[in-house]
Amino acid sequence: MRQVFQEIPSTNERLRLQNPNLWDSIIAFEQHQGRGRRGNTWVSPKGGFYFSICSPQHKLLPLIAGLSSKLSLEFFHQFNVSLKWPNDLILDGKKLGGILCESHNDFAIVGVGINIEKTPDVSSSISLNDVDASINLLDLADKFENILQRELMNFDSNDFFISYRKAEILLGMNVRWNNSEGLVIDITENGELMVEENNNIITLNHILDILSPRSPATNEEFSK
Repeated sequence: MRQVFQEIPSTNERLRLQNPNLWDSIIAFEQHQGRGRRGNTWVSPKGGFYFSICSPQHKLLPLIAGLSSKLSLEFFHQFNVSLKWPNDLILDGKKLGGILCESHNDFAIVGVGINIEKTPDVSSSISLNDVDASINLLDLADKFENILQRELMNFDSNDFFISYRKAEILLGMNVRWNNSEGLVIDITENGELMVEENNNIITLNHILDILSPRSPATNEEFSK
C-alpha cells in the first residue's frame, strides 16, 4: 500500500508508526521534521521528493538503496548520478539527495530525499530543476521500488559491488575524518570504506562523518 501526502512531519516516522507490511510506502512533497543520519535535521522544503518504504533488513541496505536511487533517476534521464559513501546522491559534484535507512525489529525503513524543484539554501546542493530534468514522481517511486526489490531479492555480491564501485566518488580520493586523513582504496564486503592511512589499511564504518574528500591528483575539494 502506498500513501501520498502534500506535507508531513516525517515519512520515515509516519511509516514506522503504522506498523507497516513489507513494501508499504509513503510519498510526501514537503517534510517538517525530516531526519538525516545520526539524528541530524534533513532540510525538506516544498518542491522535493520524500519517499519511505518498508523493506527487508540487509547489512548493505544503505548502499543498495543508494544504487537503486541512482539507477531509478538515470532510467528517466541521460545524466550520471554518483554515490558518496554512505548515503549521498551526487550530480555535477553537488548533493542531489540522500538516503536514511532505519532498522526496526524485523524490518527496515528506507527513506529517500531528492531535490526536485529547489534545493536547501546551500551552494553544495543541486536540484533536478537546475539541470532541466523533469520526472513524474509517482513513476520515480515505482521505478525505485522495483529496482530495490530486485536488488534485495536477487542480491549478487559480485554484481552489486561492480556497479557500486563504478558509482562511488570517494574511491581513489583522500578523505578526512576526526583528526585523521587517508586514501580510499576500496569498499569492503560489509559496506565499510577501506582506507590507507600512513601505510596502514583501516576500515571506516558509516557512523563516521567523512569530511572534504580531495582528489590526490588535483587536491580539488568536493562538496560534503
